Amino acid sequence: MLITLDGDTAYTFSELEPCEKDDLTHFKKDGTAVDDDGATKCDPADPQTESYLWSFLTNETELQLNFGMGDVQVYDILTNDGTTLKIETTEVESFPGRGDVTSIGTITYTAQ
Repeated sequence: MLITLDGDTAYTFSELEPCEKDDLTHFKKDGTAVDDDGATKCDPADPQTESYLWSFLTNETELQLNFGMGDVQVYDILTNDGTTLKIETTEVESFPGRGDVTSIGTITYTAQ
């Protein structure tokens, strides 16, 4: 995971909490995905797994994740070679006194 703000690195995998680093995501052929909190959970009250829907868009150049309740995120696919899935999203937000800030989030999944 890598997040940049206006071109500067703001957040990387190494900065995740240990309880986040063992999380796994399983993309299933039936269009469902399951996030598993792994052996160490950040909040013991959270469910061990959460399911949502995924689909390819635009000739498999985009990945849509549908978490339900109107929460849909679309990512550009940078790599999808059967072993590595690397996706990215870009957002621009306006902040009073600072103006527009561009954030780019990049996530890399590796087959297990």
